[in-house]
Parts: sequence; structure tokens; C-alpha cells
Amino acid sequence: LHWGKGSAGIEIQPERVAFIKQNGFDCYSINVEESWVKIPPGFEAVYSSNLIEHLLSPHLFLMNTHSILKNGGLLALIHPIVPPFPWNYLWKQYFGYQGFLSVEHVNFFTPQTIKLMLERTGFEVIEQINPGIINKTYLKPISILFGFKDKDFVLTVVT
Repeated sequence: LHWGKGSAGIEIQPERVAFIKQNGFDCYSINVEESWVKIPPGFEAVYSSNLIEHLLSPHLFLMNTHSILKNGGLLALIHPIVPPFPWNYLWKQYFGYQGFLSVEHVNFFTPQTIKLMLERTGFEVIEQINPGIINKTYLKPISILFGFKDKDFVLTVVT
């Protein structure tokens, strides 16, 4: 993804809207869980990082996102994942925390559940990758053994 001319942001906090606009980008001041009628369709891509797990209506967010993308547009969605047992136990023992359990999260996803939600909102999942573990040589054998690719988050690219 490239942020340049034609890029726009969505933000609800006025000071952040002002900051985005001061940096030369359009910004829509809306609550992402409400109507997106202010946003014209036709975006080539949408990038959302660590947001969907905080939303009361993630399905509505994905439907709205789909509605502003042009045909063939991409959604890059970064979100925490719930690791399968015993990976979650091993992770907690080794690192002492499990980020997906943050008290601010109201939704919890596995790679399979987010894929199903995306498909039900009109997206086709192209790839799910977990950038965190790919470069950690010492964790690769464990991830292969349990068929799991990452500790805490996944990047899902959909069209």
C-alpha cells in the first residue's frame, strides 16, 4: 500500500482529524460503527490496523469497508488472533503475556473465524500471513508442529 495523493483517513477524534488534514490528506470524521455515507466509493485499498477487535459491530465495519472499495480493491487487515492450544499456553509461559486478551478487546478471532466473517461480508481472502513469527527462527519448529504461524496478530489481505 502507498499513502499519497488520493489517500484519506477515517478518525473520530477532532485533534487527530486536524493532524491528518495538516499533513495534506483528506480525513472523514466519523464513527466507523455508524453509517459511512459521507465516504464516496472507489478506493483502491483500505488499511486497518488493530481496530476490528475493539468494535462492537465488526461485521458492519467490514460491510462498510467493502462498500467504499472499487471492484478488485484490497483490504489489509491487521488484528490479534487467539492462538490454538497449546500454543497459547507456551506463549504465556515463555513471554508472560497474551496480547489478544487485552481488556480493551471485545472481539476475538482465529484465522478461520476472521476468514469466515470476511467472506460473509463480500470479501475473498487472498492471503493470511503472520509477520511476527516468520523471522523468529527459534519459534519456527513449534509453529510448524502446531500448524500456526504467529504469536499475536495476523495480516489478512482480501479483495
